[in-house]
Amino acid sequence: MQNKNGSLSQPEEREILKTLENLCGRHDLPQVFRDFLDMSVCAFALNTMEEEYLDIAQKYNGEELKKFSKILGLLMVYFSKVEKWADPMGEIYEALAGKYKRSGLGQFFTPPSVCDLMTMQTEGTKEAPTVLDPSCGSSRLLLSYHAHWKKPNAIYYGVDKDKICVHMSVLNFLFHGMHGFILHADSIGVEVYGGYEVNWKFSTLKVPHIRKLEKNECKRILHQASKTTKEKEKPPGEPQLLLNF
Repeated sequence: MQNKNGSLSQPEEREILKTLENLCGRHDLPQVFRDFLDMSVCAFALNTMEEEYLDIAQKYNGEELKKFSKILGLLMVYFSKVEKWADPMGEIYEALAGKYKRSGLGQFFTPPSVCDLMTMQTEGTKEAPTVLDPSCGSSRLLLSYHAHWKKPNAIYYGVDKDKICVHMSVLNFLFHGMHGFILHADSIGVEVYGGYEVNWKFSTLKVPHIRKLEKNECKRILHQASKTTKEKEKPPGEPQLLLNF
């Protein structure tokens, strides 16, 4: 997380940012950040995204790739110490966005305290809900809901048209143990580019994992999830919530 003056307060976050900056001798820092997210997602895809991984990895030498492994290790250490929820990559993204305004890193996300306040104002249910954020960013609202209401069988849907946000959300779902779908799509124009199902067998595999979705499957999932915004009544036994702040 960031402290009051906007700097990163956790040692792992600062070390991740420092290691990213050390990779900038031959590379653009915002692109290094994107490549880290992309390769990390590939790494948890159960050997189904090896081609995508190698396409990115070929840009870097052996020493540089070791630094990517170090960053992922630091990220896992960070999450092992989290008590409720956290968004370290979103915090680092914002730190980079402040320095590289013309790089496509132009978003700033809802502060965690505000996310928690919004979560407290949602209706808790005894049943496992389906929760949708149609413009999720790094999925802070979904993370907050998951941490506060503690619904182990809940299914979460996050949609964003920014691929960087999609991959940050995937990593957040992975390490918070959340089952759900992250869709790379424009929820207003209903354009769909791709997506992932996250932690669908978490109870048996015991490790974070993802499944890359086919485009037609993404369209079906987005259509199904978008219906929740149009329903005036919740179907019995299947409460659905819309987080759209």
